[in-house]
Amino acid sequence: MTKDNDEAALERALERLTAGDRRWFAQVTLYMRLCGWVRDTAAVTGQLTAMAQDLADAERGGQDATAYFGNSPRQMAQEILSQLPLIGWPVRLKLFVGLAGFSWLLLLLAAASTGAEMQLSAFQLLVLLGCLGLGEAGVMRSFAEMAYAQTLWRPLLGFAVSVVLCGGAAGLTLRWAPAWAAVTVPTPWDYWVIGVSVLAIVIGLTQLAGVRLRRLLDPNVGLIVLLLGAALLRRYWLNTGTEMTQGQAIWILAGFGGGTLAYIGWQLLNVVRAHRLSHE
Repeated sequence: MTKDNDEAALERALERLTAGDRRWFAQVTLYMRLCGWVRDTAAVTGQLTAMAQDLADAERGGQDATAYFGNSPRQMAQEILSQLPLIGWPVRLKLFVGLAGFSWLLLLLAAASTGAEMQLSAFQLLVLLGCLGLGEAGVMRSFAEMAYAQTLWRPLLGFAVSVVLCGGAAGLTLRWAPAWAAVTVPTPWDYWVIGVSVLAIVIGLTQLAGVRLRRLLDPNVGLIVLLLGAALLRRYWLNTGTEMTQGQAIWILAGFGGGTLAYIGWQLLNVVRAHRLSHE
């Protein structure tokens, strides 16, 4: 079955449930999809479909979700997920490339802002990759907790702690980690490296096989273009030995700060929406 067919089968199974059991199932679905982000998506969807069908049969016998599955849905979901296969190697490769691309973005931002010549360190790139991997795992775990959180403050606190710890570790890496295995990029090749990186990361995010305007307007793409645009400007000022004017500084601060705040707001809005959907 294709992904769309799998989701359609799950929707048909959910339509057979009572309203109360659909709300219970929405929480389990959110938890299993987020907590099981390293598990095969088709296997997770298939398991959810089988559970919904079993629950529909149990309802005809007079049982509801709590009576049929028990009072510990989170523990049940964790046990089920532990038995499902991990994501395939193609998906793992896509995740790795995504993390590597963002690590490369951070490395470029730091390297473009320091020194007369841009230096790119393979050691720092590997450390950044590890920090972002741990951060992603922590963020996904925090989002999964929304399914059973009565209030938003606990998952949001977990999200904030993951971001601050991994972001802080990444910042320390860029500031003080030794630049082992470094490559010096002279002018004007530094402009080419930053420019090509912009194109490569945007194309990777929009999946070249099916680029759509909707995807190009994704806030993730906007944030990356904003950050690398700032790196290009900083590199230009360092290469030419000039300094930005007060007016330029105000425009850059407004664009960068406003764009960053808009991105954070968009992410928080997604968190609130997911929390509401899981408790409807």
